[in-house]
Amino acid sequence: MSWSQNRLAYFTPGQRHFVVRAWWGDRVVIALDQLRQVTPSDLADELRQAESQIMLMGLREVIARIEAGETPEHNDPSSDVIDCSISTLAYLPGLLGLAEAVPLLRVLEEWWGHASECWSSFKYYTPYHRRLAQNSLRQLGERPRGYPALRFTEGEKRRFLRQPQPGPIDGPTRHASLARIRTETPLAEVYRLLGGPDDIDGRFWRYDVDVDPPYTVLLWLADDESVERMARYYPPFWAGPGLFPSEEHSLLGSDGTTVAAYLKELDDGTFTGTRIELDLLHELDATDRYPVAPLARAVLAGQLDAIPPLIDALEEAGDPRAELAWAWMGASAKR
Repeated sequence: MSWSQNRLAYFTPGQRHFVVRAWWGDRVVIALDQLRQVTPSDLADELRQAESQIMLMGLREVIARIEAGETPEHNDPSSDVIDCSISTLAYLPGLLGLAEAVPLLRVLEEWWGHASECWSSFKYYTPYHRRLAQNSLRQLGERPRGYPALRFTEGEKRRFLRQPQPGPIDGPTRHASLARIRTETPLAEVYRLLGGPDDIDGRFWRYDVDVDPPYTVLLWLADDESVERMARYYPPFWAGPGLFPSEEHSLLGSDGTTVAAYLKELDDGTFTGTRIELDLLHELDATDRYPVAPLARAVLAGQLDAIPPLIDALEEAGDPRAELAWAWMGASAKR
């Protein structure tokens, strides 16, 4: 993991310490009077207070300029004694648990500002600060309004994607629309129902869904760009670290994109949360068998405590799909 992305570097009051805080939370602290590294935990309260003040001051300055009609540059929050970016201001409040930043983050979520152009199998713009601000709001217990995390470019070859999402799509609306997606649903219909995704990989579109409980869903695409597989994950990817039994893992990178290197571990039992294959649930719901169908509908509605009785019902019926449902529980499964 790179220290250069979304880092915060600063001097403590009186320039007693020089601190670098990485985007995943670790700090390096140098005592300047001794010119040696010291243990960050010994200064935890002081450093959190200093970082909170820097975040609030920087956010207020940037938001004031935005509301005045200006377009601040990415590194404008930096000074002679602080190294900080707008992305840092969007990202770090969630890590700090800084509830005072919520109204400021809401303005940052709405602002389009500077956007990077991404070229893969799709062509789109993404303002990384918006996605980071949305994740900070989620970590602070708030629901983002649902402004699109990306916008397709004029050069995107699929004409239907060039039509901008008309406005924000909140979590409950997205959740309800997802219930209409099935395997073989064309990508054009996915975009019409759900709007732009929170992240794009050549193989899938990722949506973070803000309902109770919140979750992440990956829509995997076939060669004809219809939906091939739908998998829902609890807890959502933004809730990490801690989704894998290793401090080296993070499902989201510093910019909020999905880390492809760990995708295989979502399916091999390493993921410590719950994975639900939506196509199988839809299949079970359509059987109208009691109690299988009602339990499948309960899981689709987000009632995770319905998974064990659903597995029991499948096993009692000698249904081989019980083994597939056991795999949903991943590292948390107890046989």
